[in-house]
Amino acid sequence: MTREKPIELRMEIITNIPTAMRDGITLYGNLYKAEGNKKCPTILFRYIFKKERAGRNWKIYNPEFYVKAGYNVFVQDVRGTGVSEGEFERFTADGKDGYDTIEWLATQPWCDGNVGMFGNFYAGFLQFAAAAERPPHLKAICPFQTSVVLNRDNNNRGFLFSSHIGWCLSRILERVKEGWYDEELANRLIPQMEVYVANYQKQVLYRPLRDMPAAKFDEFPIFKDYIDHLVVNYDNPDYIHKEGKDMDFSRINVPAFGCAGWFDVSRNSTIDQYLGLIKDGEGLAKESEMLIGPWIPGEAMSTEGIELSFGENSTEEYIGVVQRMIAWFDRWLKGITPAQKKDPIEFFVVGKNIWRSEKEWPLTNTVDKIYYLQSAGRANTCLGNGKLSPNKASVNQKVDSFIYDPNNLVPSLSIGKDASELEKRGDILVYTSEEFTQDTEFSGLASAILYVSSSAVDTDFMVRIMDVLPNGKAVAISDGATRARYRNSWEPELLEHGKVYEVEVKIGYISYTYQKGHKIRIDITSSNFMKFDYNHNTGLRPADDPNIVVAVNTIHHNEIYDSRLILPLIP
Repeated sequence: MTREKPIELRMEIITNIPTAMRDGITLYGNLYKAEGNKKCPTILFRYIFKKERAGRNWKIYNPEFYVKAGYNVFVQDVRGTGVSEGEFERFTADGKDGYDTIEWLATQPWCDGNVGMFGNFYAGFLQFAAAAERPPHLKAICPFQTSVVLNRDNNNRGFLFSSHIGWCLSRILERVKEGWYDEELANRLIPQMEVYVANYQKQVLYRPLRDMPAAKFDEFPIFKDYIDHLVVNYDNPDYIHKEGKDMDFSRINVPAFGCAGWFDVSRNSTIDQYLGLIKDGEGLAKESEMLIGPWIPGEAMSTEGIELSFGENSTEEYIGVVQRMIAWFDRWLKGITPAQKKDPIEFFVVGKNIWRSEKEWPLTNTVDKIYYLQSAGRANTCLGNGKLSPNKASVNQKVDSFIYDPNNLVPSLSIGKDASELEKRGDILVYTSEEFTQDTEFSGLASAILYVSSSAVDTDFMVRIMDVLPNGKAVAISDGATRARYRNSWEPELLEHGKVYEVEVKIGYISYTYQKGHKIRIDITSSNFMKFDYNHNTGLRPADDPNIVVAVNTIHHNEIYDSRLILPLIP
C-alpha cells in the first residue's frame, strides 16, 4: 500500500462528548476530526490534567497534525478529573475505563474501528492499563516518558516518592474549587488546602509523615487511598503489585512505541518497558519499538537548559517525533507498510551527537569498562580529591568518609546541569578520571559497586555520574540510589557498626561519548532531596520516625574491597 495524501479539510472540534462506563459513570471527551463524514482511525488521549488545558502543551500531541494525516483524535478527562464524573480511582478504574472507551470509540460513525492511544507521563500508564485489558479494537499504543509502570525491585527499592502526594492534593483542591463537592465543605477546606499546596515541601518533612496536616482530609476517599499507598505501604511489595508497578507484560498483545529523553529519568523505565515487551509480550507486542533522544521531560522534546552542545544533528523541533508517531499509527491502524524496514531501537548518542539504529539492547559489542575508586591519600576526607583509575587501589589504600546529617540534605540536581558548585559541600565524595585521549562511547546500563560501612544501622548511598568539561563544569549525566536496608531484596537487613558491605547502585541507562580532553567524575553522598526521600539512619521507616541520627559513612577501596564504577563501553 502507498501512503495516503494528507487531508486538506478543516478540523472540526466537538466538545464534551459523553461516554458511559460499565458502572454507570460518565466520562467526557473532546473530538478533533476532519469536516465531513469519512470514517477514520481514532487516536485516544486519556488526560488527567483537564482536557481544556491540554492545548497549552500540545506540542507533539497537537490534534491538527494527526487530523491532517487522516486520523481522529479523542481527548478524554479521566474519571474524577475535568468534567468527568466519579472519583479518580488510581490503579483500579484505569484499565476498565480505557477498555470501555476504546470499544465505544470503535462503534462511532466517524471511526473505522481501529483505535490507537498516545500520551506521556501518567497517560503512558493509562495506555498500558487499557492494553492489559485487551480491548479487541486497540491496535497500537505510544506510551511516552512514563515511569509509572516500573518494577521498583529493579530500581531504587524502598524509597518513598512523596511528590505524588502533592500532585493528588492539588488535583483534589482543583476539583473542590470547581464545585464537585458540597459548598459548605468547599468553603471550609479550600483556604486550608491552598496553604498546604503552597508549602508542600514543609509538609513532606513532617514526621511521622502520615500525620502531616495535609494528610488529614478524610472527606476525600481518593486522598486517603493515596496516603495508604504512598505513605503507609510505599515499601510493601504487595501494594506495589496492586498498583501495577510490576506489570506482567505477557498481558500486553499490541505493539508499543516508547519514547523518552536521556535527560529524563523515565528513560530507564522506557527501556525496561521495551525489554519487557520484547521478552514477555504476546503476539504483536514483540514488534514494539523505542526512541531515546537528547531531551528533557515534556511534550516539546526539548534540550532547553541542558549545559551541553548537541550539534546540528539534534534539534528542539518536535516535528520529527510527530512524523514517527504518524508512521507508527499508519503501520498499525491503516496497514501501510513502511517503505524501508527500520531497526526497532533508535537513540541519540550524546557527545558524538549522532542518531543510531540498532536491533538489540544492550548493544551486542558492549564491554564492561571498570574504573576503580582511589583516594588521593588523605583519610576521612570530605573533599573532591578522589580518583577513578583503571587499576585497583593498593591494599593499604586509605578509606574516604563523609558525614551525613539528615538535617542538612543535599538538594536534587537535574540531569544535564552543572554540579561543580554543589560538589563544594563537605558531605559529597568526588572521584575523577584522567582526561580521555580519544573520544570514547558508553551505551547501556551504568552502575557502581561500593564497599561501604556506616556508624548507623541504616543509611542511603547516592551516586551521580558526570562529564567534566575542559572549562571545569561537571555536567550530570545520570544518578541512582540504594537504601542500605534493601540492598539485597525487599527483606530489610540492617547494618552492623563498622562492618563492610557490598552495595550496588544502578546509576541508569546512558548513551554518552566522552570527548577527547574530558573526564569522568562520580559523586557519592547520602541524600538527594526531593528526588528521593531521606533516611533518618535509625533503622526505622523514615516516614514513621520522628528521630534522626547523624551518620559517618565510609567508602572502602583497596585490593580486597574494590569499589568501582562499571560503564558499558562500545569499542
